Amino acid sequence: MTKYMSTLTKRMLTRIELIFWSILFVEFWVAMWILVFAKYTPPIKEAQVAQVSTAYGSLLLISLSSVAVSIAYTTLYASKAVRYVTKFTRLSPLKYLLENTLSSLIVLLVVSAVILSSVVAAFSWRFNVTILPNSMPGIAASTLLGALLTYLLGLLVGLALVVFRAPRSASFAAYLPLMLGFISYSALWVDFGKATYLLPYNCLTALCYYFYSGFTPLTGAYVMSGGSLVSVRLAAASLIAYIALLAAVDVVLLRKIYGVGVEEIRVV
Repeated sequence: MTKYMSTLTKRMLTRIELIFWSILFVEFWVAMWILVFAKYTPPIKEAQVAQVSTAYGSLLLISLSSVAVSIAYTTLYASKAVRYVTKFTRLSPLKYLLENTLSSLIVLLVVSAVILSSVVAAFSWRFNVTILPNSMPGIAASTLLGALLTYLLGLLVGLALVVFRAPRSASFAAYLPLMLGFISYSALWVDFGKATYLLPYNCLTALCYYFYSGFTPLTGAYVMSGGSLVSVRLAAASLIAYIALLAAVDVVLLRKIYGVGVEEIRVV
């Protein structure tokens, strides 16, 4: 691990805003889930597994999209230094993107591990039985894809604010990933139908549900049990395609970054 990676990782993991919104805020919803949403879950194994799986997938996307806000702001504030070091040192845009990606992925995976542990522990108390993922490798792979998607999405917002000279819009634009996360969260009540494959966080939720429970996920309306079945392969393909597209766009924007003055950033 390089000095840049270690420094960025430590700073992100110790940011009060990140800890509050991606962990503590989500822990509140974990408590709400076991005390309210799951209160009348029948004592049937399949129903309990479905409840835990739905909770993990839904709460994970809120947690990850919250971290994306910090990634967007970090990218914006570091824009001037990034342009300098990628132009006048051996750190190329691609290498910077790689190290920045690895550092952010570490943070995102740590946050994801906390949420998974919390969900397992909370529902163990609620149901008096520990319900672990049906496929831990599948959950790990899904979480990694979700973390990569979240990083690239946050990076895209941050770079776009710089390239299009709109740092003053950061207070709104930086929260776009979180808004997208809450839109997908509404799948608990809303059936998105075929649009599920067009929303990356919906695909992530579907994959998490599938690998946690072993059951085929729905296109939405989990609470109402009114959605149709999701093609897990198509959801995975859609998610991977989004990741590839975001990575390509991020590299293009990174090559066009020019650096925003400190005074201009301060008035955001």
